[in-house]
Parts: sequence; structure tokens; C-alpha cells
Amino acid sequence: MSSSTQSQSQTTQTQTYNVKVYYVIHNDDFYSRHLQPIIVRYIGRIYNIFMKNRIGKSDMYYIINDKTYVKLWRDYKGHLLTFISDKSSSPMFFVRDADIIQVDENIIYEHDMRRLRCTNKDVILKGFDIIKALDEVEPELLPPTFVLLCYRLL
Repeated sequence: MSSSTQSQSQTTQTQTYNVKVYYVIHNDDFYSRHLQPIIVRYIGRIYNIFMKNRIGKSDMYYIINDKTYVKLWRDYKGHLLTFISDKSSSPMFFVRDADIIQVDENIIYEHDMRRLRCTNKDVILKGFDIIKALDEVEPELLPPTFVLLCYRLL
């Protein structure tokens, strides 16, 4: 197969998603029986995330570090909702097994197009610029945000 034919077949397999993003002031607590830890291993680094399983609603994902967290979830229309705040100072304990997400390939974000290039899909983010906000507030949260957007939320 020639390289141009290979490129065409790869291009036809890539789906493009246009996603409207909203910033929502949505304070909540971290206490629930329905929390599950998620460990993301992205190109040699480990990130901690937890998911709040909400009955009858979409799950909420919290990406945390020692200072800040970002919360991501989908509404019933499929929009991406987000909130950024200070991390809770209390320790968190989980009884459910951790879900492990292993990503070895680089996820590319094109700032000018606001396009996230994932394996077999491109995600174009419209509305609130969550990537720019995280880049200014807490850039360390960008890699796990990319992973969640590519492999869980979209």
C-alpha cells in the first residue's frame, strides 16, 4: 500500500466531533458512595482522577492535584460542562477498585483550531476555552484533561 493510500485510509477512519463547552459554577462536595478512583498513565507520568457515578445522569470526572481540581461532565444535550476550583483539603478514601487508563501515544492540541487530535478522532472545542483557562491556572492538569476528553467524555 502506498503512503498516500495509507494516509487516505487513516483519514477516512478519523471522526470529527464538534463539542460546545460551558463553564458552570458548580460547587459540590467530594462525599459519595459512588466514587471510583481512576489512575491515568500518560507517556510515563501518573495522574489521579476520580469519577462520581451519578445514577440517571452522566458521570462527573475530577482531575486533582495538590492545589486545584477541574471537574468535567456532559449534560443531557451532550455539551461539555466544566468547573475549576481549589482542591478539598481533606484526604479522600476509596473502596472501589481503580480504573486504569494507559495512553502511550501523544495527544496533540492545536491551539489555533482548538482541535484535540486523539486516536481515530478529532475533537473541536467551541465556546468556553477550557484548555486556555487550564493553561493559565494549572497547566499540570492539561495532560489528564486531554486523556479524559479523548478516552472517556467524547
